[in-house]
Amino acid sequence: MTITGGYEIIWDEDPVCLPVGDQFLTEDGGGRILPFLYRCTDDRTAYQDLQVSFSNSNPELIVVDLTEGDIRLSLQSESSGQAMIQTTATDAAGNTWVETFFVNVQNIDDTPVLQEFQSLVPVELSMPTDISFDYTDVDSFGLTASSNRSWATVDVFNKTVTVIAPTPGFTSVLISLCDQTSCHERILDLEVLALPDLFVEEIDLGTDIVRSGDIVSIRVFVRNIGQAEASLISVRCESNSELIDFETLPLLQPGNVAYVTCDWQVPVDREQVQILSLIHISEPTRPY
Repeated sequence: MTITGGYEIIWDEDPVCLPVGDQFLTEDGGGRILPFLYRCTDDRTAYQDLQVSFSNSNPELIVVDLTEGDIRLSLQSESSGQAMIQTTATDAAGNTWVETFFVNVQNIDDTPVLQEFQSLVPVELSMPTDISFDYTDVDSFGLTASSNRSWATVDVFNKTVTVIAPTPGFTSVLISLCDQTSCHERILDLEVLALPDLFVEEIDLGTDIVRSGDIVSIRVFVRNIGQAEASLISVRCESNSELIDFETLPLLQPGNVAYVTCDWQVPVDREQVQILSLIHISEPTRPY
């Protein structure tokens, strides 16, 4: 017998890994780390040297990669749905192991976020005051809002709280912003101010007949229709925008009327004169 040739056959097996299986996550709940490489075996290639690649059907939902031998699933922000992941492990000879699994991300209805109000908001007693606010909600429509005070109403569309505070002093209002499943609350702190409200009720010349050159005592009546006393009320008398006199009322209680007297010499060279009186107080008040 003569042997003229021979054959050597080398057989390389496919790698084998334990499957990770389908994954179930929740939106905003964070990702997941799945142990992988050390659970793989191969007849000729060490598990650390296996090459791992991924195919991802929905990268807008989830990002998948290999980190320190583990499969890392990272959720995209504010996303939910399903992705199909195909994992391929390849040895040095090009043999492969393939697994296809699904990642399901459950939608979570995020709580609306009501932005903080300023530390203390001044409002006038018994007068409607609109206070602006802002909020965010990434995945809800038809938000509702309410307050714990009957005199404070919330307009979600225009983002305003309208208050008509019934008593002076410091008070708080609880504002609640809700979607279909949850609510977010903030405290609105108010300083309710009782303010004076002044107007010139009458300008009295004291006579029906005014002659050129006469000295006339003009009485200016000022009434306080507000809810607080006014002090140091300046009264300015003018004739055709020229200053006649300047007087001061030291104090005027709510509901009361008082007057000052401005002495005026009637000009000799004019047939018609406009008399005007302006008032100003040292404390804040509504325009008058």
